[in-house]
Amino acid sequence: MNHIKYLIIGIILAGINSLGAESYLYPDNPIKGPWLYEVQNQIPEEEIAPRGNAIQDNSIPDISAILSVPRIERKEENGNSGGEIEWGTDRLVRSGSSNLRWISLSHSADMTNKPNYVAIIRYVIGSGSDTVFHYRSTDGINWSPWYHIWGSTNDVEAKRVEILVGRGTNPWVYTFLLFDYEGQPNTGGLRLRRMRADGSTFDWVTIATPGDSIDDFAVDMDANEVLYVVYLKRAGATTWDIYRTRSTDQGLTWETPILVSSENRKNPEIGVGAPSGYAYISYVVDDTIIRIGRYINWSNPTFTDIETDGDPEFTPSIAASRSASTLTAWCLYRHYHSNTNMYDIHYA
Repeated sequence: MNHIKYLIIGIILAGINSLGAESYLYPDNPIKGPWLYEVQNQIPEEEIAPRGNAIQDNSIPDISAILSVPRIERKEENGNSGGEIEWGTDRLVRSGSSNLRWISLSHSADMTNKPNYVAIIRYVIGSGSDTVFHYRSTDGINWSPWYHIWGSTNDVEAKRVEILVGRGTNPWVYTFLLFDYEGQPNTGGLRLRRMRADGSTFDWVTIATPGDSIDDFAVDMDANEVLYVVYLKRAGATTWDIYRTRSTDQGLTWETPILVSSENRKNPEIGVGAPSGYAYISYVVDDTIIRIGRYINWSNPTFTDIETDGDPEFTPSIAASRSASTLTAWCLYRHYHSNTNMYDIHYA
């Protein structure tokens, strides 16, 4: 779902800012629990769950056909372009010479004028001092710093960050962070910092470990503020397993992870629909298949494959309708055409 929402970001990263209030990457006593230990010898869900019918790929079939489609130019709200798609004017959030490696944007839809939040990783290769900068804005135009996360040692390597915003007048702001220690095996993990918007309360919760064995993760949240996580964990020298878990108490505790798929897997993503409704997990199988698992109330999955032509597939992104009466999901992914040595974006 995260790649889809990035399509609407009309911002340029910008300004090195400082903030007096600091929250450290490694608190002394992060909350841990039995969910840290995946049950061994689980049978992957995809091996025992029913199979759905093949999903129709609705993409334009090849590059030559794409080139024949009339282009619609981007138009800014104050611009002079004659295009039909209107975007907001780009606004400066952060700039500078720092190595910025990952950005995540989120907002809550239950209130008007609630701030949007951006989390950005400042990545320092080999020397630690990685920082997760946070910024927020109530209008999308003016941005201010908000409780950055500073690495507490020179060995910290922050690899990926995702951010979600809860409900209410003083919502929880959830920052999910994947990190490890430079050059040190079996360290780090996937952690959650949940902090009230006014900074009055925060907790650190460890979701999965170790960080150097986790390669990728994705998050989503439903209308009841149930949090969902899927992550990719190393199983062998060349194999990766996908696990899923969720929290029903606003991130404080998590369910025991369930094995979704094993062997050569990558790029897990999740899109959650209406509460007690449908959730979708997408991922790449053996480099050449996009597979989607559909869950009803976080159980009873069925799995369906798309794009089984043998060409390489990459980075699926999935989103689901939040309407209880609509059972619609969308999937975007990158497809490689081996016969033309070109890439394009497909959808289903």
